[in-house]
Amino acid sequence: MGWAEQPLAFDTTLHLGTALALIIYFFKDLVILVKAFVKDVLKNKFNFKSFSPDGKFGLKIILASLPAGILGFLLSDFLDNTFRGVASVAVFLLLGSILMIFAEYRYKVTQKKDNPTFLDSLFVGFFQSLALLPGFSRSGASISGGMLLGLNRENAAKFSFILSIPVILAAGGSQLLHLRHDPLGLTAAPLLVGFLVSAITGYIAVDFLIKFLKSKSLLPFIIYRIVLFLILIGFVIFK
Repeated sequence: MGWAEQPLAFDTTLHLGTALALIIYFFKDLVILVKAFVKDVLKNKFNFKSFSPDGKFGLKIILASLPAGILGFLLSDFLDNTFRGVASVAVFLLLGSILMIFAEYRYKVTQKKDNPTFLDSLFVGFFQSLALLPGFSRSGASISGGMLLGLNRENAAKFSFILSIPVILAAGGSQLLHLRHDPLGLTAAPLLVGFLVSAITGYIAVDFLIKFLKSKSLLPFIIYRIVLFLILIGFVIFK
């Protein structure tokens, strides 16, 4: 749209708006998970087998957050500086689409389950870390990972979105630390508008996708990504 590159404060604000949308949407679930996890830790210490189902789910979210957190800390600067070009984004769009196609294929022949195991959660976390590569969808990769491991689409999506909350808060918090050395570069109005629009559209998108995946496949998103891949490749070739 002809904008100059925006300051880091704007990116941070959009991240935190998305996090707010997720916290509001899953507020009841989050309260239950946090209460159960804290209660289980106080009661059972690190005897995880004795945790309640909700406490175990909270532990699975923590476990699944580790791969992206560790890899992001170690590699984010390198990946940002190496794969920021349009061609790189196009390639990862295609690879992410192939992952989603394979997940849909395996989904038809895999026995379904409602909850991931601890090992499943860790694997979903590694799928989520693919989003460090620009062009891979975080939700698309983690939902696909859940489906490959046998989760039904709705529960894979729910696990993916709850899993995104600590990652988004960590990313936003990391950017806030960088702001100590950078001027805001924007007045309050654009930041507030960006925050509110990010929160509202984020809420609508999550609500839509959770309901959509109850009965529909990832096919529309696969088609969209492949079309976008072709457009970007055309841009690279003919620019």
